[in-house]
Amino acid sequence: MIEAHIDPRQLAELNRDLKALRPENLVGPELDPMGRRVIKTAGVYPRSVGYPRTGHLGRSWYHRLYGLDLTIGNLAVYAGYVHGEEQTARHKQTGWKRVFDVAMDEASKLLKKLEDKAVRIWR
Repeated sequence: MIEAHIDPRQLAELNRDLKALRPENLVGPELDPMGRRVIKTAGVYPRSVGYPRTGHLGRSWYHRLYGLDLTIGNLAVYAGYVHGEEQTARHKQTGWKRVFDVAMDEASKLLKKLEDKAVRIWR
């Protein structure tokens, strides 16, 4: 004879843990702060760039979160030459950060944080 006993308390714990590991619960709360950090880091004005600043670039950042889809951008028409794939050598030399590089760095940090969170849930 074989017998199995299922403890309802353990099932409740398992259900709670599985809900915590769903992407919308595990990742979702981390995305909005990540978007803010990317903008804060990428949007830092270098100390001395040698030309007048208007502040328009810094005021043109935005981030939007739809479910698990995070969009970060800058509405300034010249933002791509300062922070994007089209970044000019001068902007790179003066210390402007590319938003993609900053986002990838933040994504790496987020993955480590999520890994640690998942481990804590399953302990």
